[in-house]
Amino acid sequence: MTKREILDNVRQLSRDEQVDLAVRIWEIVEPTNDELHLTEAQKAALDLRIEQFERNPQAVRPWDVVREEILRELREKR
Repeated sequence: MTKREILDNVRQLSRDEQVDLAVRIWEIVEPTNDELHLTEAQKAALDLRIEQFERNPQAVRPWDVVREEILRELREKR
């Protein structure tokens, strides 16, 4: 089966099934910490962001909201 055929089949799934499939694929390809090759500064920055989130989780905006804002800004710049 080709990638195109797989994608055509995925498009026929419900949104929930697509999300579940994406999560399962990510679990297969997810890099380990050793594969990420983060610098100490990057690790510290991530640790700080996690700490900030844990202190104030309601300050987080959902990805779909942020994505739409970015796309809207790009459309307005055209």
